[in-house]
Amino acid sequence: MRQRSSRDFQRVNSRRLWTAVFFLVALVIFALMSASYFVAGMLTSGGSKGLIQEISQAAECGRNHLLPTAAAIDRYARGTGKYPEQIDDLLPMYLEKQEVLRCPADTTTPKGESSFLYHRPQPGDTDAVLLECPHHNTLLMRVRARGKTEPGKTFWELQMQPLTQAP
Repeated sequence: MRQRSSRDFQRVNSRRLWTAVFFLVALVIFALMSASYFVAGMLTSGGSKGLIQEISQAAECGRNHLLPTAAAIDRYARGTGKYPEQIDDLLPMYLEKQEVLRCPADTTTPKGESSFLYHRPQPGDTDAVLLECPHHNTLLMRVRARGKTEPGKTFWELQMQPLTQAP
């Protein structure tokens, strides 16, 4: 069996070293291209400020419009024993201001009409969707029951989903 000389050993290791260096250079180039693609995407889509503003506006819609409307629907159901046929039945006894029924991001619904999609739940429905706000560019806002629906006894929760995941 022939023994390798130190020169053969250095030649093999030299090739391995250059292969590793080439791989690392390619990896750095790929990382730089990915970062520049991400930055270009942020700049053309309004950047992170646009996304933060969208989430902030959707959260305001949920906090100041969807949840108070869900609470009014719950008061209606507690008082009458059934859910309203339509969302306008809440006015003026269970919901004082009609502006609560309008999403701040809605520019298409005529004045005086609700911005939200109302799904009248049936008693005993499980995880039923009560209200939806489709007026945010990248998010779907929902008020959904947690567990079974019973007039006046249902826990409603606010959900924010990316539009690509919304059914």
